[in-house]
Amino acid sequence: MKKLLYLLVLLPSILLAEGPLFRHKEPEKQQEFENVYKDLRWTSFLKSNTSGQMLIGQGSGVTPVWQSQVNIMQIATGTLTTDTSTTNGTFTASGLTVSITPTSTSSKILILCSGSANSGASNTVRVTLARGTTNLGGSLGFQSVQSAGATAMRNTFSMVYLDSPLTTSATSYNLYFLSGDAATTVEILATNRPVQIVAVEIK
Repeated sequence: MKKLLYLLVLLPSILLAEGPLFRHKEPEKQQEFENVYKDLRWTSFLKSNTSGQMLIGQGSGVTPVWQSQVNIMQIATGTLTTDTSTTNGTFTASGLTVSITPTSTSSKILILCSGSANSGASNTVRVTLARGTTNLGGSLGFQSVQSAGATAMRNTFSMVYLDSPLTTSATSYNLYFLSGDAATTVEILATNRPVQIVAVEIK
């Protein structure tokens, strides 16, 4: 009986010796195992992409993700160097245009346009982008410059639009503008500071 009691007292110590305390006696091997495991996971992650993808960081502490590589195929520009005006209440061509011929029907075209406009007194000038004659900004356009009460306002505008023309034919993009009250003269100001439009083919 005494031997049995003695064994029961020692049993917890024996079990602990084979448990976590035993493993802690070889921390170097444990760390080596963890490092190999991490390397295997990272190798597996690197092999999980498809051809043409690139690794995009998502911020500190966040696992990066694979995304399709973006290629800039070509860039085209257009410049307007003289003022142009209208009293039309419907979108009217300003004369600023750029033409680009996509290399693939799957390409996207990034359009960037910036300049200055004059609203006229007690009025608003609206600007938009058009593919050919098709307005891409809806009835209100992409941006507007509004007068300060009865005082005409001259201010800058900038527009960015990603288009999918689905063609390999030459495609033009144009700056259109209108007079809010369809009576007061509004202007695209380009004499002192040229207005520019840029088309970038992305694939």
